[in-house]
Formats: sequence, C-alpha cells, structure tokens
Amino acid sequence: MPKFLRKILDFLLAIVLLKWLLNFCKSVISIFVPTTPFSYQTLFLLSLFAYFMSMLSDGIVRKLLLAVVGIFLILGVYWATTANKELWIYRDQKAKPKKDGLPLSAWITGAILCIYIFICLPMLLLDRIPESGGPLALVAWPLISVIIAAAPNFMELEEDELRAKTPSPSRRQNLVILFSINILISCWFQFYFLIQNWLTQYPSLMADDFSQSAFVVQIAAPTQLEKQIGFQPKRPRGVAILETMELDLKEQLDGKLWSEVEKLLLPEEREKWVTAVAEKAKTKLSPVKEDRLWTVTSDVSSRDSGYSLELQAIWQGPHSRPESSYPEQKSCQITPVYPQTVATSSVKCEPVKGGIGDKDFIVF
Repeated sequence: MPKFLRKILDFLLAIVLLKWLLNFCKSVISIFVPTTPFSYQTLFLLSLFAYFMSMLSDGIVRKLLLAVVGIFLILGVYWATTANKELWIYRDQKAKPKKDGLPLSAWITGAILCIYIFICLPMLLLDRIPESGGPLALVAWPLISVIIAAAPNFMELEEDELRAKTPSPSRRQNLVILFSINILISCWFQFYFLIQNWLTQYPSLMADDFSQSAFVVQIAAPTQLEKQIGFQPKRPRGVAILETMELDLKEQLDGKLWSEVEKLLLPEEREKWVTAVAEKAKTKLSPVKEDRLWTVTSDVSSRDSGYSLELQAIWQGPHSRPESSYPEQKSCQITPVYPQTVATSSVKCEPVKGGIGDKDFIVF
C-alpha cells in the first residue's frame, strides 16, 4: 500500500475514533446534566459536590459530608432506575387491563441502601467494618427492598400533597405474595449464615452423618487419586484435642521418677492433671463453643512392666445417631527406663482411634 494512502486511512480512522469519543462523552455527560432542576441528575450532582467538599474537610464535617453523599446517591439511583422503563418486569401497557409491572429499582436501591447502612456508616462512625456487616446486609436486602417496592402503594399525590392511601384488594394480594417471597429469601440467607456459624463453632458436625438431611450433600468416599495425595476426611474435634494433649502428657510423665509417675497415675491425681492438660489443649486450639461439649476421661491398666493410659474424648453434644456413637480414644504406653540406678518413665502414644471420624466427608 502506498505511503500516502496509509496516512489518509490513519487520518480517517482518527477522525472516526475522535467522533465516537465525543459522542460517548456527550452521552455520559447527559446522564449527569439535569434537564430540569427537579430530576435525578440533580441528586447525582449534589452527591458529587458533597464528595468533593468532603475531600477539602476533615474530622466530623468530613464524615457528615460522606454520609450525605450516600443519601443523595441512594435517592438518585432509586429515581433513575424507577424512571427507566426497561428495568420493569411484567409491564404491558397494551394489555387490557394494562399491567404496570414491577420495577427492579427497589432491589437495586435496596442493595445500595444495605451496603450504606451496614458497611459504609459503621466504617464512617467506627473507622472499621463490623464482621457481621456483610451477612446483615445480605439478610436485610430482600426485606428493605420489598418495603421500598411496596411504599408507593400506600401513598398518593393529591393537589401537590403526599397523602396516605389504602391499596386496592388486588394490589394487597400482590403485596402479600411479594412480602412472603422476600421474607422467604431473607430467611434462606439467614439460614445459610447460621449453618456456617454452626460449622465454625461446632466443627465436629462436619464429621456427622447427614444422609437424611434435606440440605446437606454427602460426598462419596475418597477416590484413588485423593488417597495418593493424602486426602483426609473431616474428623471430630475430639481427635484434635487428644492429639494436642499428647505433647503436654509427655511433659507431665516422660523422664520422671517411676515412683512419682505411679503416684500421678492414681485415680484422684490422674483426674486433676488430665483435666488440666485437656483444658490446656483446648486453649491451644482455636477456642470454639464446641469445646465445652467434649469431656476427656482416663483409665489406667497394667501392661507388661508398665501401664497403659487410655484417654477418651466423649462427645456430649447432639448426634444424628446417639445409639451408634462411641468416644475417640488414644492409648499411651508408660514404661520404666533404667538408664541409671533409679528408674524413670518413657511415654509413647498411639494415634487416635474410634469415633465417627472415619466416615465420608460432608459439605453444606
């Protein structure tokens, strides 16, 4: 291609691109330029103005201006999305009787309002986002949205005055259905977070049998590949408690005089220090509410020249099949060692056995 033709094409492409950019900028600016003072564009401009003013201030004034930014933005979004007829569903003006439809603006505005109330405002007032802010915003979103959607049905404008009114019987029926659906959605969101909180505070639930549950899915047994990479199914917290106790138990008994060890293994003494070691193990692990439902007991029996210390972690919480549950067990062998003239003790513990931890991993 000749050089001058290439320059002409580049020039034409530049003109087309520039024209497109100008049209795009005009369309963007037109969104924020109000046709009349009483319009949603005015609210957007007020929101921007309050934001720029907040950048020039500090302290409580800055926080107040940022709060005003959110208020103007929420009102502007509601007005703009309600005015956009493309955001209405089941709308048919040609039908007889005509169908006004349902605006999605309430749920769009409700989402922004929930973020503003449960996340932005606490961040402004407390300088941090509360841990429960996100879940609260999601749970409240359907409820706040349906209130926004239903509010116009209880108000009317007469002679430039806003007055309360009673919806028609057909409208009331629609409102009841709308409220019921959104309350159900909100309950499901809350149920999800409740289950997640249970799994955090009671992790042993993940090792239970939920085959009869309507909302828990049980995963099949580990595949050959998962076994090769060391896949381990979820096990009750009692296993972690017993495993954590092993180190403290060895510190308590290992290397001590055999006569002292025999005294420590007496029932009264053993109950004291085993309970103390169990509580210490629970503290080492991330404390959860489930810990109070695990009780650690012990028993001692003679074995060869030493003793066998049997530790049991007993689950006292709810169980899907109480009749088939049995405690987690850990066995430790305590034997005398004669490196010198006085015998000392040596402790060796076996892995935890028993319980419900050998079942398939389940997820919610």
